Amino acid sequence: MAFLVLSPWEGDWLPGRFGTPKNRYLFLELERRGIETYWVYPGSGEYEDGKYVKFVAVNVDVPPLKPPALRYYVLARRIARRVPDLLPAGGVELVISMYWMAFAGAVLARDSGIPHVVKLFGISANPLVVNIKNPLVQIRHFDLLSLRVGADAFVFENDGSNIELAARTFGILSRNMHINLQPGPETVNHDASLRGEGRVIIGYAGRLEKYKGMDYLLRIIKSFSSRGDVEFLIAGRGTYEKELRGLRGVRLVSLPFEEMHRFYSSVDLLVNTATYANMTRPTVEAMAYGKPVVAFDITLDSIIRHGYNGFLIRPFDWMEMTRYIERLVDDDMLRDRMSRNALETSKRIPTIEENIRNEVDFYLSQARPRRGRTRGTGD
Repeated sequence: MAFLVLSPWEGDWLPGRFGTPKNRYLFLELERRGIETYWVYPGSGEYEDGKYVKFVAVNVDVPPLKPPALRYYVLARRIARRVPDLLPAGGVELVISMYWMAFAGAVLARDSGIPHVVKLFGISANPLVVNIKNPLVQIRHFDLLSLRVGADAFVFENDGSNIELAARTFGILSRNMHINLQPGPETVNHDASLRGEGRVIIGYAGRLEKYKGMDYLLRIIKSFSSRGDVEFLIAGRGTYEKELRGLRGVRLVSLPFEEMHRFYSSVDLLVNTATYANMTRPTVEAMAYGKPVVAFDITLDSIIRHGYNGFLIRPFDWMEMTRYIERLVDDDMLRDRMSRNALETSKRIPTIEENIRNEVDFYLSQARPRRGRTRGTGD
């Protein structure tokens, strides 16, 4: 058995990276099962291969075309032309493409007849929020175009963006989907070393970008500016860093995934202002540490239960969100009760390792073994 993995990210299988290392867990699981894999990524960096996983860089030049969807489409097509010359004579039994590399996977699968699975880590356009059938929306949120490449199957991360509803909108059958629930941490390590004394700590974790609701977060922070008993602890990077650093009562930290337990141990509650989903990684991980979550009510099947382990806010009413945050700040008993309920909720959340094991089982079910292939059956 041999896989071809097409990833748009260079080096994200390495330890010490920012964000959830889901591709590192995939790499480790492929190694554990002994599945021969050719892992292709755009770039020029060279990395040490695993025992079974070989990393292959493809360096192609593409001008800065607009819209970005066009640039990624051209880049993926050029990568697809290069990939066949980099594979062994025996070929592979499955193509796994991620994000915009779905365009490359579609070309390779069409030309070779190899089954093709597209993996998406959520989508940036929630069908409850925007009209995803609008071509202009699809171009702006080009991850939607990955749902239209005609793949044999899809793997989705359920981040609360209602990706299954989006997939059904484009005619993808449930039997052709494998959905990973947003995972919690493997272990919960308590280390409140980032915590200050005498203040309620409101946490935010994630990219500091517009699509994460930074404009709403800025307004919420400013509404607390006169209170000396509240601090916003923000873990993330992005274009809003400079503006956030200039605000009173804000502390920014930049932590790799392996140290995020320090953040979750130190906050009293989490605010999630993302405009496309409310079950993103910070929501799930905060609950694993017993922290209530305040987020927009934009997910059909959210683990956030209003008044039980957090609050769901009318989209995108930042003033209402501020009022509910104030309730948690001012009411210690309410915060404690919701914290216990959040911790109880987290017991039903799978780990990344559990997700990846099931995901690789799904890949094996989609592959078409060729004669002479005996290694890496998943046994």
